[in-house]
Amino acid sequence: MSNIRYKVCTSCNEKNDISESFCTECFGTSFTTTGESINDNCSQNLKQEDKLHDDTNNKTTIEARLKQLTLGINNMSISINHNDIVGRSGKFLEYFQNFNKVSREHVKFYLNENMWYVEDLQSTNGTYINNEKILSGIKVQLHDTDVLKLSSTLVATINIL
Repeated sequence: MSNIRYKVCTSCNEKNDISESFCTECFGTSFTTTGESINDNCSQNLKQEDKLHDDTNNKTTIEARLKQLTLGINNMSISINHNDIVGRSGKFLEYFQNFNKVSREHVKFYLNENMWYVEDLQSTNGTYINNEKILSGIKVQLHDTDVLKLSSTLVATINIL
């Protein structure tokens, strides 16, 4: 057995490969390390910019946080994940099914290098960011407080935390 370490999530106690930035079980970001081996192929070092190491208690804390995206619509907030499709038959159909001018699969959201993007999925009535129509099939970066319109009937405020 080699001296490769693994990280234990302080939230759920899951054993994670030393190269993981987030817990594979609960997506937590706080870990303790141990000298036991779980995988001889895992990396022994985290990237320096991704960690803050305290030698006094052998804990590793991940500094990077994924930016969260929510849509603010009519006094409610809908949390969006990477690759979520929004529309009358998408993941959030209970929110959008009464908006007849919103396509069944209207837009798709992407998180890439901690920046959020939206793509119009060839919707019938278009997608607008800050009153500018975006082209179908083109990923457009989103910013906090942008106004997203799915046709003329549904307006959402982008919140990125």
